[in-house]
Amino acid sequence: MLSTPQVVSLALGVVGGASVGVVSAVTTLAMVHAVNAKLPAEARFAEFGWYLGKTQRLFREYRRLYPSGTLYRRQMQLLFTGLGCVILAAVGLGFGLPAALMGGGLAWAWRVLYVRGTEPS
Repeated sequence: MLSTPQVVSLALGVVGGASVGVVSAVTTLAMVHAVNAKLPAEARFAEFGWYLGKTQRLFREYRRLYPSGTLYRRQMQLLFTGLGCVILAAVGLGFGLPAALMGGGLAWAWRVLYVRGTEPS
């Protein structure tokens, strides 16, 4: 049986994660619209059908076209806020802080390996 602090932690993690997911999707669409406004028709992004390579290309193009733009930074903030929500929910489920932090370390490694590779050339 989950204790009251665990239930609160789980609820905050799930609600926070869902909220971050919605805001992240809206931010991604804003990035798509901004980038598509400056790309030729054949290089534009479709709004549906996302996968890792397409996301990396969107980030790369956004940072190339808008070097001082704030949407990429907001997206990274949302990524780590979502990670915090997952850790909070994991603690609420009883995985314990060490296991949750290990999951956070794996997410950080994903960020370093895949997202950092989106620097514009």
